[in-house]
Amino acid sequence: MDGLMWVVVALAGLLSYQVPIYAARLAHSEAALDTLWSAALQDGLPSRVLFIAAYMLSGFALWAVPAWLAASFFHPVRGRPLRRRALRLLSPAKPVQLYMLKKYDNWEAEIVERRQPKAVYKADFSGQFPSFRQFLAYYRWLGDEHYIDVREPFTAASDKYDDAVIMLGLTEGFSADDLNSRYRSLMKQIHPDIAGPNDIARRLGDARGIIKKRKGWS
Repeated sequence: MDGLMWVVVALAGLLSYQVPIYAARLAHSEAALDTLWSAALQDGLPSRVLFIAAYMLSGFALWAVPAWLAASFFHPVRGRPLRRRALRLLSPAKPVQLYMLKKYDNWEAEIVERRQPKAVYKADFSGQFPSFRQFLAYYRWLGDEHYIDVREPFTAASDKYDDAVIMLGLTEGFSADDLNSRYRSLMKQIHPDIAGPNDIARRLGDARGIIKKRKGWS
Protein backbone atom coordinates (compact mmCIF):
# COMPACT_ATOMS: atom_id res chain seq x y z
CA MET A 1 0.00 0.00 0.00
CA ASP A 2 2.87 2.39 0.81
CA GLY A 3 4.42 1.68 -2.59
CA LEU A 4 1.16 2.46 -4.36
CA MET A 5 0.83 5.69 -2.40
CA TRP A 6 4.28 6.84 -3.51
CA VAL A 7 3.46 5.97 -7.13
CA VAL A 8 0.29 8.09 -6.89
CA VAL A 9 2.24 10.97 -5.33
CA ALA A 10 4.88 10.76 -8.06
CA LEU A 11 2.24 10.77 -10.82
CA ALA A 12 0.44 13.71 -9.19
CA GLY A 13 3.71 15.64 -9.01
CA LEU A 14 4.56 14.85 -12.64
CA LEU A 15 1.12 16.00 -13.80
CA SER A 16 1.33 19.15 -11.69
CA TYR A 17 4.65 20.02 -13.36
CA GLN A 18 3.71 19.12 -16.94
CA VAL A 19 0.13 20.40 -17.19
CA PRO A 20 1.06 24.13 -17.00
CA ILE A 21 3.55 23.52 -19.82
CA TYR A 22 0.84 21.90 -21.99
CA ALA A 23 -1.55 24.74 -21.10
CA ALA A 24 1.08 27.33 -22.10
CA ARG A 25 1.59 25.56 -25.43
CA LEU A 26 -2.15 25.56 -26.12
CA ALA A 27 -2.26 29.29 -25.31
CA HIS A 28 0.94 29.96 -27.31
CA SER A 29 2.49 31.40 -24.14
CA GLU A 30 5.56 29.20 -23.78
CA ALA A 31 7.89 32.20 -23.97
CA ALA A 32 6.07 33.91 -21.09
CA LEU A 33 6.34 30.76 -18.96
CA ASP A 34 10.06 30.42 -19.73
CA THR A 35 10.54 34.05 -18.74
CA LEU A 36 8.81 33.46 -15.40
CA TRP A 37 11.04 30.46 -14.70
CA SER A 38 14.20 32.37 -15.61
CA ALA A 39 13.25 35.32 -13.41
CA ALA A 40 12.35 33.09 -10.48
CA LEU A 41 15.58 31.08 -10.66
CA GLN A 42 17.66 34.25 -10.59
CA ASP A 43 16.13 35.38 -7.28
CA GLY A 44 17.09 34.20 -3.84
CA LEU A 45 16.21 30.81 -2.35
CA PRO A 46 12.97 31.93 -0.62
CA SER A 47 11.65 33.41 -3.87
CA ARG A 48 12.53 30.23 -5.76
CA VAL A 49 10.74 28.06 -3.22
CA LEU A 50 7.66 30.29 -3.31
CA PHE A 51 7.58 30.31 -7.11
CA ILE A 52 7.96 26.53 -7.40
CA ALA A 53 5.27 25.98 -4.75
CA ALA A 54 2.88 28.35 -6.55
CA TYR A 55 3.71 26.72 -9.90
CA MET A 56 3.05 23.19 -8.60
CA LEU A 57 -0.18 24.26 -6.86
CA SER A 58 -1.38 25.89 -10.07
CA GLY A 59 -0.51 22.77 -12.04
CA PHE A 60 -2.30 20.60 -9.49
CA ALA A 61 -5.43 22.74 -9.76
CA LEU A 62 -5.33 22.60 -13.57
CA TRP A 63 -5.66 18.81 -13.67
CA ALA A 64 -7.23 17.94 -10.29
CA VAL A 65 -10.24 20.24 -10.59
CA PRO A 66 -11.34 18.84 -13.99
CA ALA A 67 -10.73 15.30 -12.72
CA TRP A 68 -12.84 15.98 -9.63
CA LEU A 69 -15.61 17.50 -11.74
CA ALA A 70 -15.59 14.51 -14.07
CA ALA A 71 -15.71 12.06 -11.16
CA SER A 72 -18.53 14.03 -9.56
CA PHE A 73 -20.42 14.22 -12.86
CA PHE A 74 -20.45 10.45 -13.27
CA HIS A 75 -21.15 9.62 -9.62
CA PRO A 76 -24.63 7.98 -9.56
CA VAL A 77 -25.89 10.04 -6.61
CA ARG A 78 -23.71 13.10 -5.98
CA GLY A 79 -23.45 13.86 -9.70
CA ARG A 80 -27.20 14.25 -10.26
CA PRO A 81 -27.38 18.08 -9.72
CA LEU A 82 -24.23 18.63 -11.79
CA ARG A 83 -25.60 16.54 -14.68
CA ARG A 84 -28.88 18.42 -14.64
CA ARG A 85 -27.12 21.79 -14.80
CA ALA A 86 -24.81 20.57 -17.57
CA LEU A 87 -27.73 19.28 -19.63
CA ARG A 88 -29.54 22.59 -19.31
CA LEU A 89 -26.47 24.41 -20.62
CA LEU A 90 -25.56 21.96 -23.38
CA SER A 91 -29.05 21.11 -24.55
CA PRO A 92 -31.61 23.93 -24.43
CA ALA A 93 -34.21 21.72 -26.13
CA LYS A 94 -36.57 20.43 -23.44
CA PRO A 95 -37.33 17.03 -25.08
CA VAL A 96 -33.61 16.26 -25.33
CA GLN A 97 -33.12 17.24 -21.69
CA LEU A 98 -35.93 14.98 -20.56
CA TYR A 99 -34.64 12.07 -22.64
CA MET A 100 -31.07 12.40 -21.31
CA LEU A 101 -32.23 12.82 -17.71
CA LYS A 102 -34.34 9.68 -18.01
CA LYS A 103 -31.34 7.80 -19.36
CA TYR A 104 -29.16 9.00 -16.48
CA ASP A 105 -31.86 8.20 -13.89
CA ASN A 106 -32.07 4.65 -15.22
CA TRP A 107 -28.28 4.40 -15.11
CA GLU A 108 -28.19 5.68 -11.52
CA ALA A 109 -30.88 3.23 -10.42
CA GLU A 110 -29.05 0.32 -12.03
CA ILE A 111 -25.75 1.18 -10.34
CA VAL A 112 -27.38 1.57 -6.92
CA GLU A 113 -29.31 -1.67 -7.40
CA ARG A 114 -26.20 -3.62 -8.38
CA ARG A 115 -23.92 -2.22 -5.67
CA GLN A 116 -25.08 -4.43 -2.77
CA PRO A 117 -25.41 -7.69 -4.77
CA LYS A 118 -21.95 -7.12 -6.25
CA ALA A 119 -20.38 -6.87 -2.81
CA VAL A 120 -22.22 -10.02 -1.73
CA TYR A 121 -21.15 -11.85 -4.89
CA LYS A 122 -17.48 -10.96 -4.42
CA ALA A 123 -17.50 -11.87 -0.73
CA ASP A 124 -19.42 -15.16 -0.74
CA PHE A 125 -20.65 -16.38 -4.11
CA SER A 126 -18.00 -15.76 -6.76
CA GLY A 127 -17.06 -19.45 -6.68
CA GLN A 128 -20.64 -20.67 -6.99
CA PHE A 129 -21.77 -18.73 -10.08
CA PRO A 130 -19.86 -18.50 -13.39
CA SER A 131 -20.54 -14.75 -13.57
CA PHE A 132 -21.98 -11.86 -11.60
CA ARG A 133 -24.77 -11.55 -14.19
CA GLN A 134 -26.07 -15.04 -13.34
CA PHE A 135 -25.81 -14.36 -9.62
CA LEU A 136 -27.67 -11.05 -10.08
CA ALA A 137 -30.46 -12.84 -11.97
CA TYR A 138 -30.81 -15.34 -9.11
CA TYR A 139 -30.64 -12.58 -6.50
CA ARG A 140 -33.38 -10.60 -8.25
CA TRP A 141 -35.47 -13.72 -8.65
CA LEU A 142 -35.26 -14.40 -4.93
CA GLY A 143 -36.43 -10.85 -4.25
CA ASP A 144 -39.23 -10.98 -6.83
CA GLU A 145 -40.51 -14.23 -5.35
CA HIS A 146 -40.23 -12.75 -1.83
CA TYR A 147 -37.87 -15.47 -0.65
CA ILE A 148 -35.53 -12.78 0.67
CA ASP A 149 -35.80 -9.05 1.21
CA VAL A 150 -33.19 -7.62 -1.18
CA ARG A 151 -33.03 -4.48 0.96
CA GLU A 152 -31.44 -6.53 3.75
CA PRO A 153 -27.85 -7.84 3.60
CA PHE A 154 -27.80 -11.28 1.98
CA THR A 155 -25.33 -12.89 4.36
CA ALA A 156 -25.14 -16.06 6.36
CA ALA A 157 -26.84 -15.88 9.74
CA SER A 158 -24.97 -16.79 12.91
CA ASP A 159 -27.22 -19.85 13.19
CA LYS A 160 -27.13 -22.15 10.16
CA TYR A 161 -30.74 -23.06 10.75
CA ASP A 162 -31.80 -19.40 10.38
CA ASP A 163 -29.76 -19.14 7.22
CA ALA A 164 -31.40 -22.30 5.85
CA VAL A 165 -34.87 -20.91 6.53
CA ILE A 166 -33.95 -17.71 4.67
CA MET A 167 -32.43 -19.70 1.81
CA LEU A 168 -35.64 -21.65 1.31
CA GLY A 169 -37.89 -18.66 1.88
CA LEU A 170 -39.84 -20.22 4.71
CA THR A 171 -41.71 -18.61 7.59
CA GLU A 172 -41.54 -20.08 11.09
CA GLY A 173 -44.45 -22.38 11.80
CA PHE A 174 -43.98 -24.27 8.53
CA SER A 175 -44.64 -28.00 8.36
CA ALA A 176 -42.62 -30.81 6.82
CA ASP A 177 -44.96 -30.72 3.82
CA ASP A 178 -44.33 -26.97 3.44
CA LEU A 179 -40.59 -27.60 3.52
CA ASN A 180 -40.74 -30.34 0.89
CA SER A 181 -43.11 -28.37 -1.33
CA ARG A 182 -40.91 -25.27 -1.26
CA TYR A 183 -37.79 -27.33 -1.85
CA ARG A 184 -39.28 -29.00 -4.92
CA SER A 185 -40.49 -25.64 -6.25
CA LEU A 186 -37.06 -24.06 -5.90
CA MET A 187 -35.29 -27.03 -7.46
CA LYS A 188 -37.41 -26.63 -10.58
CA GLN A 189 -36.39 -22.99 -10.82
CA ILE A 190 -32.64 -23.52 -10.61
CA HIS A 191 -32.35 -26.06 -13.42
CA PRO A 192 -29.19 -25.28 -15.46
CA ASP A 193 -31.36 -24.57 -18.51
CA ILE A 194 -32.96 -21.72 -16.53
CA ALA A 195 -30.29 -20.44 -14.16
CA GLY A 196 -27.19 -21.69 -15.94
CA PRO A 197 -24.47 -23.81 -14.28
CA ASN A 198 -24.72 -23.29 -10.55
CA ASP A 199 -24.19 -24.77 -7.13
CA ILE A 200 -27.60 -23.76 -5.81
CA ALA A 201 -29.05 -27.28 -5.81
CA ARG A 202 -26.43 -28.44 -3.32
CA ARG A 203 -27.04 -25.38 -1.13
CA LEU A 204 -30.79 -25.98 -1.17
CA GLY A 205 -30.23 -29.63 -0.27
CA ASP A 206 -27.93 -28.65 2.58
CA ALA A 207 -30.49 -26.12 3.82
CA ARG A 208 -33.27 -28.69 3.81
CA GLY A 209 -31.04 -31.14 5.66
CA ILE A 210 -30.22 -28.58 8.36
CA ILE A 211 -33.91 -27.81 8.88
CA LYS A 212 -34.95 -31.46 9.00
CA LYS A 213 -32.20 -32.21 11.53
CA ARG A 214 -33.21 -29.28 13.74
CA LYS A 215 -36.90 -30.21 13.54
CA GLY A 216 -36.27 -33.92 14.01
CA TRP A 217 -37.94 -34.81 10.73
CA SER A 218 -36.68 -37.95 9.10
